Amino acid sequence: MNPIGRIRSGFTGKFGVPRQSSMVDEAVGILKLEQDPRFLEAIRDLESFSHVWVIFLFDRNDEGDWRPTIHLPRLEVDHKVGVFASRSPHRPNRIGMSAARLGEIDRKAPGGIEITLYGIDILDGTAVLDLKPYVPYADSIPDARGSWTEPPIRKFSVTLDPSNEALIRAAGKRNLDRFRGDPVVFVLKMLELDPRPTPQRETMPIEDPSNEGRRFAFRVLDLDIHWEIRSGGIHVLEVRRSSL
Repeated sequence: MNPIGRIRSGFTGKFGVPRQSSMVDEAVGILKLEQDPRFLEAIRDLESFSHVWVIFLFDRNDEGDWRPTIHLPRLEVDHKVGVFASRSPHRPNRIGMSAARLGEIDRKAPGGIEITLYGIDILDGTAVLDLKPYVPYADSIPDARGSWTEPPIRKFSVTLDPSNEALIRAAGKRNLDRFRGDPVVFVLKMLELDPRPTPQRETMPIEDPSNEGRRFAFRVLDLDIHWEIRSGGIHVLEVRRSSL
């Protein structure tokens, strides 16, 4: 299989990426198609659909062999499920799929067609294998069971000083080639979902008063966001331009 293009997104590090697509609609990225003249015909009528399935490779997963079981990422219990009962990237074949809302299609973009996608959960630079329309009558199953994924996602309050907001807006302007949207809202939505890896969320829950003042950081766009647990929520302490 050969990639049809690559995702350009504000997710430059794996921590902070939403656990599923469509959780942060403000996560606006771009699918940059390869320069194949046939793709002009291949996307004919695509804009008549509101959503698409993005089939991609977990090509940043370099941890070796696949894992037959994984820890539940959302439940604070010591329990594992089989990899086929999860969407973990640690799979026999490292293929991912995400539903995204379809935005503008720029057929005349320099270097290849650009397709704007809303609500993505895919790292910047990820190889895309295919694009398929989301078909409501077939893809939406109202009475489907979600098993362990059904408990609601917890969201936390986030506070941000105006000076840090200005730094985030400046980063949005610097990164127009990979992010289109309001960068401040994007970062706030990432933070309210608690961007830490699962072990930190489990051992140092935000709602536990004993964790007041603990500090963390994650990377988005070309920024390092430093924050702390404050009053059962998240407070951004500092926004720095990333050195990488």
